[in-house]
This record gives sequence, structure tokens and C-alpha cells, in this order.
Amino acid sequence: MTTSKQGLPPFEVTNKPWFGPAARAREKLSARQHVLEPEQALLELVDILGDDAGPLLHARFIDFVKRPQKFRFTIVVLWVADDPELRDAVYWSADALVERTGWYPLVQGSRLGSVGRRDRIRSTATRDLPLVEGSLGWIEAAVPPDDGCSVRVGLNSGASVLLDTGLPDRIDPMPSDRLVIVTHSHLDHAGGLVSGRTRALPALMSSATAQVLLEQRRLSRSEVQERVVCLDPGNLVQLGPDLEVEAFAVPHSPGSTGFLLRDRRRSVVFTGDISLSTARHDGIGPLERLVAMQPGAVTLLLDATMAGREAGASKANPAQAVLVASESTDLVVLGDSGDHLFYAYLDLFHTIQKSDKRHSRSFVLSGSVRPLAATVHSSFIRRELDQVDPILAGQFGKSMSAWGESRWLYWLDRLRSRPAGSTIWFVTPGELGLVPAGPGTAVAYVGRAEEPPVPGGLGWRALDADTTPWTSHSSEDALIEGVRRIQAQANVVLFHNYSKRIKKFTGSNNLSAQALSGRIDLGTVSGIGHD
Repeated sequence: MTTSKQGLPPFEVTNKPWFGPAARAREKLSARQHVLEPEQALLELVDILGDDAGPLLHARFIDFVKRPQKFRFTIVVLWVADDPELRDAVYWSADALVERTGWYPLVQGSRLGSVGRRDRIRSTATRDLPLVEGSLGWIEAAVPPDDGCSVRVGLNSGASVLLDTGLPDRIDPMPSDRLVIVTHSHLDHAGGLVSGRTRALPALMSSATAQVLLEQRRLSRSEVQERVVCLDPGNLVQLGPDLEVEAFAVPHSPGSTGFLLRDRRRSVVFTGDISLSTARHDGIGPLERLVAMQPGAVTLLLDATMAGREAGASKANPAQAVLVASESTDLVVLGDSGDHLFYAYLDLFHTIQKSDKRHSRSFVLSGSVRPLAATVHSSFIRRELDQVDPILAGQFGKSMSAWGESRWLYWLDRLRSRPAGSTIWFVTPGELGLVPAGPGTAVAYVGRAEEPPVPGGLGWRALDADTTPWTSHSSEDALIEGVRRIQAQANVVLFHNYSKRIKKFTGSNNLSAQALSGRIDLGTVSGIGHD
């Protein structure tokens, strides 16, 4: 990277191919007469933009020949601050810039800059874990249902391992605990870790989960370096002579990872939170196959958050329904968490950009989404789809995507002026006062509220749309199907809900599953498994 002495934005030069849209670039570059050196080209761009050039954040000059046409592309990718007028000015400067410099300006949004940070996170994955003696003996809830999710796995040596850590300051580690395994960054699972209750124990998690916690400033870099060991989906490590742990991808949130604890006689498969099925993905099949592959007796610890509730992810297509109902107005998507807003944004952005309405709307996101976007965007850039929630991989396939740094994406906490035209706002209830939308604005709520909390007096209208697929929790129907398909291969233990509610749910649906209540001896399930 080079920083110009003339006060220009930082820039870099590469000859690696550009995989983004190139039709407009080729059209403009066909009139190219010469190609200036990058620094001189930046000076010309600043001269063209005049006073508007200040918020240019970063430039990447890409000079490559695309075959078989053998056309030389000279593209300067420009990351621009959250200023709609500046982005438009850079976009419309293409003809002038090509004529004066030979470079075509490709406008991007604010730069996430996540790739370098991921490099440093991944470097922490080389440390050895502490030796954990013993084989699998029993499981029990380590916190009550009101205190989040944490399961203690006891070994016959007297040692134990914690699967998740509950809400902040709720868990009391025991002297027998040797290791914490964290499935994802949500505070009802990682709270004991981020509040310091499990500070004395090493923590095992995916590198994406570590990145999210770092981006959210819930863990400092020194804490990550000192306490975290990364294990990504598809990899396994030996914890002791008789015990190993393997990671697998879980559809729920960015970085979500399930873990398989296995000794020589039995296995425990722990999903953490999971969305088993939506119109966009199937999480039951991969889980079914994982269970079937395990030798000996298998216990599946399966998330039952929505047992006895009606808010789990349905098979609906919320993006299509919401867009049709708000076609000619601004749209406000309300969510209680950055995760819900993130999934809503990705679905809506993808749906619009793949339709004849491409570039018809701007998107303004709550800053609470940025840590998730930075982590997932980095995984797409690196083509490390094992780090991406299977829901997102199912939505976008394996293609690289510019959704994280799109010209049409703005961040609410950095927005300099309201984008022109129709805009979709993704905000938490506490940020509603920052949305300058007028009467007639449509509101879609993501969450469990029976009625959307639409502010009075603004003339906004609530949409009657099924947005549950954006919440990424299994519906009752998906949970029933999952248990029925797996119960013959494993002892299914449902957790993350009240045991009375789970027992009522399993009884009324004739399921061979039990609630995580009290201590469950894994030796009692030796008859269920595989040779």
C-alpha cells in the first residue's frame, strides 16, 4: 500500500483480475487513449471532483487483461464515505476520468477492511489445547433456562467441559471445568466468556466467532490472543488420549459452529442454536448425515428454543412479500438484534439486485450490523465458505459479492445526507428517531412481537408479513421433522427451553426425545448408535 505525499487517499496497485461487473467499464475504456501512473490518476480525479473529493477513503488500481477477448481493463476501485452526492459524483465522472487518465472509476461504499484483521485472528489457532483426561460420562445444564445456554459435559476422570457459557455473569465455573467451547457470539451463549466469568479457562471457537466478538469489542485483541483457540468447521483436535472434538457448520448466525465430542465408545453432538430448515436451506440433512457417521452410541443435543412457540423460521419468502407491499415507499425494517437486520438486508439486497429493480433502492444499515458484515464479507472475499453460515451460502452460492461495500449501502451512524429516492432502513427500535422517512413509510418487524412497534403520529403503516426466516431459529415443524428423522440413529436431548414445555412438546408430537433436565448419564444411551 502507498500513501501519497500530496495528501491523496491511500492506494494500492494490483494486476489480479476483477471479478465484478465489467460491462460498463469495458464500454467506457474502449475510448481510452493513454494510461497514467496511479498517483497521477488520483490527482486528476481529485481535480475533477474538486471540493467533493475529501471523503475518498481508499483506492485500488487494477490493471489486468481479460481473456479470451484479451481486453485490457484498467479499473480504479474507489471506496467512498457515506455521502450519496459524492458517490454519484464519482460515478458520473467516469467519462472524464477515462479521457484524462485511462482509468475507469468503480464506486464502492465504505470500506469494511476486514481481511487483514482476519489474518491476525487466524494466527491464534496454532496453540495447543490443555490435556483433558477421561471419556464421556454425563451431561447437565450448567445454567437455568432464564440464564441462557450452557451445558456441562462430565468425564469419567472427574474433569468436565463447558459447551457455551450462558448470559453474562450467570455461570459459576466448577473446579472440574477444563475448557469452554463457544458455538457463536450471541450473549446468551457467549455471555460468561465476555463478562469474564470463565476467564481462567481456555476457549475454543471458530475463527469467525472470534472475529465477530473482536469486531463487537466484546473481547479485546489481547484476550483473544491469550484465551482463544480457533477450530473451524471440518477440523478436529485431540483433547486427550480418549477424547477429540470436531467442528461443523451450523445455520444460525455468522460464525455459528456446532461441536462433536467423541471418545472411543460414544459421541455427543452439540448444535448450539440452529435453524433446521427454511425455503433457502436444509440443515436437517447435513445433521442427519453427521449423526449417521458416528460409531458407537450417539447423543444429539438439539436446540429447542421454539418448542411450544410460534416464532420459528417458516418456509415463507419474506423478501418478496415485503418488497411487493412497499414498492413505491420507503421501508423500515425493525429488528431487536444486528443479526436479524443483517439477514433481512442480505435477503432484500440479493432479491432486488437479481431482479429488474436493480439499483432502484438505497440501503441504510444500523451500525450494529457492521461487525457481522465485516466477518462474512471477509469470508466471501477469501472464498472460505466453510466460515459462512449455510443459510448465507444457500442464499448467495459461491460467488464473490460486493454487498458489504456496495455503492448503494450506507451506515446509519456515518450517513452524511439522506439518499435520494426510495430507501430501505434497517434499524433497532432505539434508532427509529434517526430515520427521516415520511408518511406512508412501510414497517416490517423482525422478531417475536405480536404487533410491530410502529411509532404513532408519523403516518407509518405496519406490514403483515411473515419475517420469521430472518430470525434463524427452527420452527416447531422443522424441529419435529428433525427429531423424527434422527431419533432412530441417536438419543435426542432437547435443550435451551423449559423442561416442562419440552416434555409437553415431545409428548403431543409423539417424539422419542427427552428434555435436558437434571444429569443424564451417557452410559444409559449405549443401545442407540452405529457399529
